[in-house]
Amino acid sequence: MNSTPTFLVQKYGGAALATLEAMDRATELAIQARAAGHSLCIVVSAMGATTDELLLLAQRAGGGPADRDVDALLACGEGISAALMAMHLRHRGVPARCLSGAQAGIRTDRCHGNAAVQHVAVERLLALSAEGVVPVVAGFQGVTADGDVTTLGRGGSDLTAVLLGAALGAVRVELYKDVDGVFDRDPVRHADAVRHERLDHDQLLAIVQRGDHAIVQARAIEAARAQGVTLQILPFRPTAPELAAGTVVRSAAVAADGPCIPAVAPRRNFAETPSGVAVFHAMESAVRSYCRSFPTVFRRAKGAQLFDEAGRSWIDFFAGAGALNYGHNPDFIQRRLVEHLQSDAVMHALDMFTTTKRDFLEQFRDVVLAPRRLDYKVQFCGPTGANSVEAAMKLARLVTKRVPVASFTGGWHGMTAGCLAVTGNRENRAAAGAPLPYTITLPYPEGPYRLADALGYVESLFADPNSGLDLPAAVIVETIQAEGGVYVAPVDWLRGIRALCDRHGVLMIVDEIQVGCGRAGTFFSFERAGIVPDLVCLSKSIGGYGLPMSLLLIKPEHDVWQPGQHTGTFRGNQLAFCAATAALSLWRGRDFETAIAERAALVQRCLQHELAPLHPGIEVRGMGLIWALDLARAGGAEVAKRVGQVCFQQGLIIERCGRDDTAMKVMPPLTIELDTLRRGLDLLVAAVRQVLAERGLLVGAPLVEAS
Repeated sequence: MNSTPTFLVQKYGGAALATLEAMDRATELAIQARAAGHSLCIVVSAMGATTDELLLLAQRAGGGPADRDVDALLACGEGISAALMAMHLRHRGVPARCLSGAQAGIRTDRCHGNAAVQHVAVERLLALSAEGVVPVVAGFQGVTADGDVTTLGRGGSDLTAVLLGAALGAVRVELYKDVDGVFDRDPVRHADAVRHERLDHDQLLAIVQRGDHAIVQARAIEAARAQGVTLQILPFRPTAPELAAGTVVRSAAVAADGPCIPAVAPRRNFAETPSGVAVFHAMESAVRSYCRSFPTVFRRAKGAQLFDEAGRSWIDFFAGAGALNYGHNPDFIQRRLVEHLQSDAVMHALDMFTTTKRDFLEQFRDVVLAPRRLDYKVQFCGPTGANSVEAAMKLARLVTKRVPVASFTGGWHGMTAGCLAVTGNRENRAAAGAPLPYTITLPYPEGPYRLADALGYVESLFADPNSGLDLPAAVIVETIQAEGGVYVAPVDWLRGIRALCDRHGVLMIVDEIQVGCGRAGTFFSFERAGIVPDLVCLSKSIGGYGLPMSLLLIKPEHDVWQPGQHTGTFRGNQLAFCAATAALSLWRGRDFETAIAERAALVQRCLQHELAPLHPGIEVRGMGLIWALDLARAGGAEVAKRVGQVCFQQGLIIERCGRDDTAMKVMPPLTIELDTLRRGLDLLVAAVRQVLAERGLLVGAPLVEAS
């Protein structure tokens, strides 16, 4: 067997090479290995992308249709990841050639789709290496003795790398992963997981077989043990310099550098993990989500800013997912709450009469309902928006004696079972773990899959007695689909739905939970259409101070509840009544709406004139102080996620929304100071520019408005 003592095998996951930035990183690692005197063989696994997407990436990387590697591996589907890597190496001055598994001599059995490697023949790899060329192997493929191309099972690329390393006599096989080495347990689920600097094959196999940290497939470890191959499991992007060496795995008989040595616990995100988080990881359910996007321990907040326990500050473009329209700890509300607490006022009363509830009802009537000539009964629901939606659907069924409730594509109404039934997101719906019946989904007039005549389609279903559709008890609609991607329903469509409901005796429920209380520029988002819904769901910022509170507004003729027919222990949140009464004082007169409009105009100008020109695929939409910068056609979900990370690193908290979370949702407090708003927008512009530039997608410059 020919062997080259200085051979080094590097293996990369295909997903790790799905961006130009990632390929640059892999190329630098390859260049460093060659500079250290190693002959190099690279193994790449499959990418989770379509051929069209990969070809587009190839073009961005500088490859044309005639590029021999792109052309050679088009027939190999996802094997084009190896072609992209080889092409990128050549563009950086490193001679490289991609090979399919068959070309690299990977011989398998006949089991297509889960083929087992029987042996490897490395003559071609050695020949390329002798010419100074780096072979880049599509490691998830092989070939049978009859010449049939096969696909290896899960972990096949790791196994290929190990077997090639053994056949080449490599000094080690480097497996680049998305964690900082091997831990005694899964570091994502266990905050106190410990990283090992050194292991032997048996110790690694024991960790993997326990199922605690399946970083490498067992059959690859077994092959390394049998062949005496040294593995080095390395972070593709180390989260700290001291973690860059990963974990070395050697045979116990030749491990001359001592026993396993536990190293430091990992850093788990793009930002430094703060101290004092162990209790969260140890005790809090894995269902937690926002702390994964904003990984720090917050201590205090004021206005439109948050501060962590280390004193670092962030501008808040998230506003508690819409629960903090009036900002963090506004003084005028805070004073009222302190007075309430110090006066020994009633704190819990279910739905009994209290002075605090009376104050709220009078303020709500005088400041919100009367000026808009709205006549509603007020139902205090359990303190979440989802409970308001549940109450609305329940009441609509009682009123109409019908069962189905119609909702719209892209809609999002909450996470309880009834709310999920009228929510569009498949992942959210699947979490119910059971069928979600008695609902009808209709087309929303805006969105990536909108119909040309969405209203006409609904009208035909309702009017046609043979449409197969039972008339619903109600339709539930968001005038602006916030979680769905900030899609704004046209005024004519809203009026058409109102008229359609009237003609067919269907109740119209408007979900104002996130876009009400001034978020759309007016107190109710439906005001612009001049319609009066039958039922209105309010929550989030109706509590004034981020306190839980939920209302259902009911036209008087529909208030058919029997006493106690929809109850809840916390439907009388007295502290929230106090805060809400104070917050509603902002709505006396028109000054507050004028201030919102001024801030909305600033956001709109920035998004349209500074951000949209950076890439022709960027889409901007919204109104009031809820806007989306949609990157679906400017790099997609990966770019959007990275923008959010860079924003957080630089001092801005911003959420993503829409299909596949491709849209950055700009949703600051309505009371944000203009200079703070401008600074936050500057951070967003800088983050988008940086991320687009990293991926070679930055193609435009901001428009300069005439003074």
